[in-house]
Amino acid sequence: KDSSSPAIYAANIEQCLSYGDICHFIDNEGDLRRAGVEKNSTVAFVAPPGISAAIAFLTIASQCTAVPLDPQYSVEDFYQAFEQLDPDVVIVFEECACLKCVISAADKIGLRAVQVASNGKGLFSLKDPIYDELDKIKEVGKLVLAPNDTALILRTSGTTSIPKMCAIRMDALLSNSKEVAHSLGLESFDVALNAMPLFHIGGICTNLLASLSVGASVVLMDKFDANAFISIVINGGAKLSKPTWFSAVPTMHATICDAAFAHRDIARHSLRFIRSGAASLPSDLQARLEIAFKCPVISTYSMTEQMPITQPPRSVLDAKERFTIGGVSFGNDSNSTIPLPTSLKRNRSESEQSSLKLTNLMRIKSSGCNGGNEVAQKKGSVGKAIATSLCIVDQTLRPIPAYSEVDGEVCISGPTVITEYMNNPVATTESFFYLGGKKWFRTGDVGRLDSDAFLYLTGRKKEIIKRGGEQISPVEVEEAVLDHPMIKICIVFGIPCNIWGERVGAAIVLNEEIDDEKIYSFERAFKAELRQFLTDEKKLQMYKVPEKVIVVEEEDLPKTRSNKYTRVGLAEKLGVTSHNDLTNLKPVRIHEAVIGARFVLACWVFFNHVGDFGRWNYVRAFCLHPPAFFFLGGFLLAASTHAPVVGWDDLKCFYSIRIAVLHPMYLLSVLCATINFVIRCNPGNYDEDFQVDRVPNEGVDYVCQPSYIEMPWTVTLTSSLTSYFFGLQCWPFAIPVQWFLSMYAWFSGVYIFCVLMFPFVHKQFYINRRNRKIFWRIMILWFVLHYTFVIIFMFNRTIYNADKTVGELFAVSAYLFPPGWLPSFALGVGAYFWFSQDSPNEKLNAWQWGVATDLISVSTLAVILAHGLLGSDSSPVDTDREHRIWAYSLSRLVCPISFLWIYGLAVGKGLTAKIMSNRFLVAYLAPASYNIYLFHQPVYEWYWLATRGNWWAYPKSFYWFSPRPTPITEFWEFFVVLFITVA
Repeated sequence: KDSSSPAIYAANIEQCLSYGDICHFIDNEGDLRRAGVEKNSTVAFVAPPGISAAIAFLTIASQCTAVPLDPQYSVEDFYQAFEQLDPDVVIVFEECACLKCVISAADKIGLRAVQVASNGKGLFSLKDPIYDELDKIKEVGKLVLAPNDTALILRTSGTTSIPKMCAIRMDALLSNSKEVAHSLGLESFDVALNAMPLFHIGGICTNLLASLSVGASVVLMDKFDANAFISIVINGGAKLSKPTWFSAVPTMHATICDAAFAHRDIARHSLRFIRSGAASLPSDLQARLEIAFKCPVISTYSMTEQMPITQPPRSVLDAKERFTIGGVSFGNDSNSTIPLPTSLKRNRSESEQSSLKLTNLMRIKSSGCNGGNEVAQKKGSVGKAIATSLCIVDQTLRPIPAYSEVDGEVCISGPTVITEYMNNPVATTESFFYLGGKKWFRTGDVGRLDSDAFLYLTGRKKEIIKRGGEQISPVEVEEAVLDHPMIKICIVFGIPCNIWGERVGAAIVLNEEIDDEKIYSFERAFKAELRQFLTDEKKLQMYKVPEKVIVVEEEDLPKTRSNKYTRVGLAEKLGVTSHNDLTNLKPVRIHEAVIGARFVLACWVFFNHVGDFGRWNYVRAFCLHPPAFFFLGGFLLAASTHAPVVGWDDLKCFYSIRIAVLHPMYLLSVLCATINFVIRCNPGNYDEDFQVDRVPNEGVDYVCQPSYIEMPWTVTLTSSLTSYFFGLQCWPFAIPVQWFLSMYAWFSGVYIFCVLMFPFVHKQFYINRRNRKIFWRIMILWFVLHYTFVIIFMFNRTIYNADKTVGELFAVSAYLFPPGWLPSFALGVGAYFWFSQDSPNEKLNAWQWGVATDLISVSTLAVILAHGLLGSDSSPVDTDREHRIWAYSLSRLVCPISFLWIYGLAVGKGLTAKIMSNRFLVAYLAPASYNIYLFHQPVYEWYWLATRGNWWAYPKSFYWFSPRPTPITEFWEFFVVLFITVA
C-alpha cells in the first residue's frame, strides 16, 4: 500500500494517519525498547477509546504480546487482570481516568507501570523513557514476533466471575483478519466505521485489522453515540471519508437503527453493507436495518476463541442491473456504492418498504471493483463455516448430521482456533475434545445445521431454559416476542422453579413509555395479550410462552463489557426470584439411550397386538414391557423435577401441566377408537345379554353386547365416555359399567394415577436421598408392594375355578388396578435419585454398567428366540388361562432385570446404549412412542378394514376386554402398519 494512503481516521479530532505515519512511529517513537521492553515480553496496556487504542495496539502487537484492557476497570478488576495475566509491564495513557487505578493495582502486585502521553494527533510518547535516543538501543535486538508467537491475549467477555484467557498467535490473527476481509469483499477504497471497543476481538480483528489487511481505511470513534454515528455515516467530515461499511453488535444496531429512522438525510449515506457479530441478530432488527439503510445486513458468528466462524457465502456476479426505490437508484455497477438486496423489488413504494419482511433466502449484492459479490443468506441463519471446520454434537459429543436439523452444541476446529485456555487446565479439558483425529473446541453455543450447511444459533448452552423435560431456546422466543409491534427489546431468561427446574421469563422494553403508576396494571393486561399473540399468531408452543413478563427500561438490562445482554442470573437481578427459591438438587446428565428405549418398548407393545405369526406368537407371553414403561416414566419424570412439589398452588400447577401434556392426544385416540366402536356396535346390533366368552356368530364380525352390568346402549356409551374422559377405565369400580372403547388406553389411566401420586413419592425420596439407610428401606418397601400385587394377581387361578365370570372380572381388575403398577413407577423415581447421588456415569468403572446392560440385552433376546423357536405352533392367546396367568406373573416377577437394563442405559456405556442412542431413533422415532401406544388400535382396525373389508375386533377367550391380535400373517404388513402408526 502507498505509504501516503490514509489508514486511520480519528472521528473526534478529524485526524488522519497514513500507513507511512504508523510504520514510522512504530520504528521510532513507538519502539518499545525505549521503555525497557525485552523480546518475548507480555505488555498490558490501557488506552483511551478510539485512535489512541488502535495505535497502541498496532505498536505493541507488532513487537511483542499485546494485552489490551478495559479502561473502565476498577482497581479490583485491574488487580485481578494483572494477577491472572502476569504481564512484564503495563503501559497506561495519562489521559485515562483510570490512571490511578492502574498504578495502584500495579504497585500492589509489583508490576512496572509505564505512562505515555498522547500528542493530540493519535500518536503518543513515553513520559520517562529508559533510553532517550534511538541509537542507544541499537545493541538491543529488534523486537519482532515470529508467525507462531503469541501476538494478542484477550480475556473472554463472558459473565463468569473470572474470565478465561485466550492467546492468539500472530499468524492466526493475520490469517483471520484477511479471511474476514475476503469474505466481506473488502477493497482498498473501503472505509470502515468503528465504535466497537478495541479490547475485544470484534473491534480489533474485524473493523481494524481486516481493513488494514487490504489497504483500506477505518474511522475510529472514541465513544459510541448513535446520533454522532449516523452523522459520520451520512456526512463523513472535513478530513473524513464517508464510511462504506460498519460492523457492530445487535444492541448497537438497535440504537443505530432508531437514529437512522429519525434522520431525514439517511439516504445520503455511502454504505455498501452492514455486518453484525458477537450475538444473534434478531430477524426483525435485520429487516429494519435493511429498510433504514437500503443495503444488505450480514449476520455472522464469531467469538474471542476464533474470529471468524461463519458468514453467508459469496460469489462473483456479472449482473449490471439497477433498481429504483422511492425515486433513488441503486445497483452494483462500477459507479454505485449503495447496492440493494434483491428482496427489495423494483419500484417498491414507500409504504411497501415499511412492511418489508425478509424472504427466506435472499441474495445480497455488494459492489466491488470487479462487478460485485453475492452473499447467499437465509433468514435466521448466520451463514456457513469460514476459516474453520464446524459440526454440531449431541451430549455425548457425537456429530449430529446436518440433514437432521437437530439442535446440539456448536463445535469448531481449524489451524487458527485457540488450542487451550492459558493457565486454566480445567477449562481446557471441559472445552476441547478429539474427534476424527482432530482437536475440536466446544463453543458453548447451541445451534443446528440445515441440509445446505447453514448454521442457525438458538442460544448459549448455559442460557437454554430447561423447563421440565423440554429445552427452550431464548433466541426463538425472543424472535417471536419482538414481532409484537409494542416491543422494542426482549430478553428471555430462565426463572428457577421447584417444579419444572426453570420457567420462562421475559424482560421487555416498550416502544412507548408507560407511567410508573400504570406499569403494574399494564403488565397484567399485556401478559394476556402477549400470550394470545404468541400462541395464535406466532404459533409458539404453550410451554415456550413467557410465564412472567416484566416491563423494564433499557438501562435496567445488564450487559457484558462487549455490549451483549446477559441472560444468566437475570431473574435474580430483576428481583423475580431469590436464592431461597433455588433448588439444591442439580439435574444430572442422563444418556439419551433411555429415550431411544421408549420406542423399542412401544414397538414391543405393537408386536403384542398386531399379527399372527405362528409359533412366534408365543413370544407374546414374555411381557416385560408394561412394568418397564412405568419404571421409565418415573425415572424421567423425577429427572425433570428438581425439588419437592409442595403447597396446593404448586400441586395444581404440576398436575395441570403434566396432565395437559398427555391428555389431548389421549382424548383424540379415544375419539378415534370410539368412532370405530360405534360403527361396529350400535343400537341396531346391540344384544343386551352379557356373556364373558361370547364370540361372533358366523358372518358377524363383532359381538355388540353390554358391559358386565347390563344397561341400555346409550347409557353404556355415556358411562364409558365419562370413564375414559377422567382416565378411570382401569379402576375396578368403572370396569363393570363401561365398554373398553380404546382397549389399550388403560395405560394412560394408570399413568395419570401415577402422576397424581408422584409429588408424594418424589418428596420421600428427595428428603432421604442422602440417607442411604432410609433410602434403601423405601426402595425395599416398594419392591415388597410390587411383589404383593403379583401374588394377589396369581390368586386369579383359584377364583376362576370357583366362579368363571367373577374370575374373569377379577383378572381384568387385578391386572389393570392402578395401585398395582405404582410400585414400578415409584421404583423408577427412586432409581433416578440413586443415579443422581451415585453418578455411575462419571466413575471409572462405568464400563461395567455397559457390560451388564449388554448381557441383559443378549439374554432377553435369547429368551425371546427360545419362546419363538421352541414354542408350539398355536397362538398363546388360545392357551389356557392358567398358563396366561403364570406368564404375566412371571414377567412381573423378573421385571427388576428390565429395571437394571434401563438404569444401565442411563449410564450410556456399551453396545446397547450406542444402538439406543442412534440420532434418528432418539430425535424422530422416540417422540412418537406414547402415540404408538395410543393409536395403534384404531390404525390397525382401519388397515384391516381397508385391506380385508371388515373390522377386526374378535374378543379373546381370556381377558374379554381386548380383542385378539389382528391375524396379519406377513411380516411386511406388520411393518407397514407400524410405519403408518408412527407417521
